[in-house]
Amino acid sequence: MIPEIPVVLQEVYELLRERHKRGKPFSIIVVSEGTQIEGYLARSNDTASLTEKRRFGSVGEFLAKVIEDSTGYETRVSVLGYILRGGSPTAFDRVLGTRLGVKAVELVKEHKFGKMASLRENKIRFVDMEERYHNVNW
Repeated sequence: MIPEIPVVLQEVYELLRERHKRGKPFSIIVVSEGTQIEGYLARSNDTASLTEKRRFGSVGEFLAKVIEDSTGYETRVSVLGYILRGGSPTAFDRVLGTRLGVKAVELVKEHKFGKMASLRENKIRFVDMEERYHNVNW
C-alpha cells in the first residue's frame, strides 16, 4: 500500500477473505507510512487523531487492528527499521550520498527546481523530475 493510492478497507477485507477461501491462511501486507486509509488519515486534522496515533502508533498498526476487528483474522505488525531496510552503508554509499548532496545544492543555487540529482555512468547528473515521473511504468 502506497500513499498515492487511497486504501478502501472493504476491498482489503474481501481480498483477505478470498485468499482464505482458496486455502491461504496467511497474507503479508506492506504499508508505506503516509498511506491513506479511511478512518486513519481522515482524523489527521483534528484532536481525535492524536488519541488514535497514540493508540495505534503507525498506519500499519492501525491497519492490523481494523483487519483483525473486521475479519477475525489474527494480525501481527513488523516495523522495518532503517538498518533492516538498507543495511549498513558502505564507503561507496557514503561518498555517493555526499556527491548527490553537493549536486542537489548546486541545482538550488542555479535555481534549477524540479530536478533530481542522479548517478549515471558513474557521473552525477540531474534529471527532470516531471519527465522522469511520466516515463515510469507503474
